Amino acid sequence: MPTITAGGTPQTITLPEGQVLNVSGTAGAVGVVYRLDPALGGTNSLQSWAVGAGAHPAIGPYAGQQRFLVTCVTGSIDISTADAVLGAIRATLPAGNISAGGSFLPAYPSGNGAGSENRTFSAAISAWGDFNAYQLIYANRSSAPCRINDARVGVGATIYPNGANNIAAPATWLAPTGEEVIPAGADHRPRFYVAPRRQARSVPRAAGERDGGLYPLLFVRQYIAPGNTTESYSALSADWTAKWAKSSEGHTLQTASAYGGDYVTNANDWDAATGEDAPALVFVGVIFHYDRPFTTVCGVGDSVWAGNLDGGTDICPFGFIATARIRRTGKFVSWHSAGVGGASMPDIVANGLDIIRLIAPGILVLASYTINSPVDTQGAWDAQWTGLMELVQAQLAGNRQVLLVTPLPNNSLSATQNGYRKLQRQRVLASGLPFVDVESLADANGHWLNPGHAVDDTHMSVLGHQAVAALTQPRLDSMVP
Repeated sequence: MPTITAGGTPQTITLPEGQVLNVSGTAGAVGVVYRLDPALGGTNSLQSWAVGAGAHPAIGPYAGQQRFLVTCVTGSIDISTADAVLGAIRATLPAGNISAGGSFLPAYPSGNGAGSENRTFSAAISAWGDFNAYQLIYANRSSAPCRINDARVGVGATIYPNGANNIAAPATWLAPTGEEVIPAGADHRPRFYVAPRRQARSVPRAAGERDGGLYPLLFVRQYIAPGNTTESYSALSADWTAKWAKSSEGHTLQTASAYGGDYVTNANDWDAATGEDAPALVFVGVIFHYDRPFTTVCGVGDSVWAGNLDGGTDICPFGFIATARIRRTGKFVSWHSAGVGGASMPDIVANGLDIIRLIAPGILVLASYTINSPVDTQGAWDAQWTGLMELVQAQLAGNRQVLLVTPLPNNSLSATQNGYRKLQRQRVLASGLPFVDVESLADANGHWLNPGHAVDDTHMSVLGHQAVAALTQPRLDSMVP
């Protein structure tokens, strides 16, 4: 691909569907990339990106071929194209399939120490509708490849046998997937691996189930073959299920996981170069493939986006409640929770970019700030806004939608910090992007107007999540086909 030099003729680049445009400037480089309007032609642009020194975030992928005009004022700019993860995923869709939705699981811990080590994992994952195929997603944080000896999946109709709170495994399992190797992480960031698409029709579930039988289940287990076929699933306490029923309004089932007799081996549990105390291999989740149009709504943020109950259990955020209510009206839509407790804005951006690449959500619901990043100066809020706009740009580049949420109240904010929070709200309102305005839940100090909406300075109660869901649902519903 070409290199554009200062003062040279601007060059037009054609980007095939499913690929991304990589742009990198030399030291002191100044230039612009324009995405050309196919309808108007000429140099009329739909979007533009300023280019400086270093690598620019990848542009794309898009649905359909795109054309870009690249100019350079000083220095030089290198241009190249590459396949996107999205392109690889879309290439595996079965004939006639229209959409795929993701359902992610939290990371699970591995043992300490170097060398090969066996671990166990099994899970029951609830989909938001009947599926015809699935793909497993893994992440490798280590500097060496990780090996999964084997994995099996099954589909089942029952999750609470005989009304008990434990998870029931299916009576039969599908054929094993065989060994798969997850590439080593890059620059100490996870390297994601999307397994090949595998056919598996969902099984109708009994109407007497706790969710009315609306949500099919996929069971996953990983083990060393042969000889180890034991699996176990979590026992859910009556207290836990009571909290779930209180907050979920009966809409769906929560994913449940446990350590059973299923083994995963990993050649290098810990990254010796960094000493990071993070699991090297993580089972991230599943991409479900459906036969009809499907909208995945994904919430990217901190622990507030993950959701919490009065007891601190991370389930049922406001976005889930709003989406599930829309699902009950007959629209084929799901909520994918990508909230991470304690995440700073750089963490949120990195996580969000991974989500966009992996499952390409139809609607991305974004936090306009997080209390986990500095909020004491205008510069700090500017930095948060810059990170937010990076995510917005990446989502819009794929012709997908964004929904911003104005800054939530927080009881820890000082008068100065609240002033910055209000300015951030004005940015959202003036952005030209769809938004949910939650300012009615804040008092004059930027604290929670209703004390019953919060369990501490930051985190919402069940009532708080329901209040934000009530504000979110109408705007979100208008965006879901």
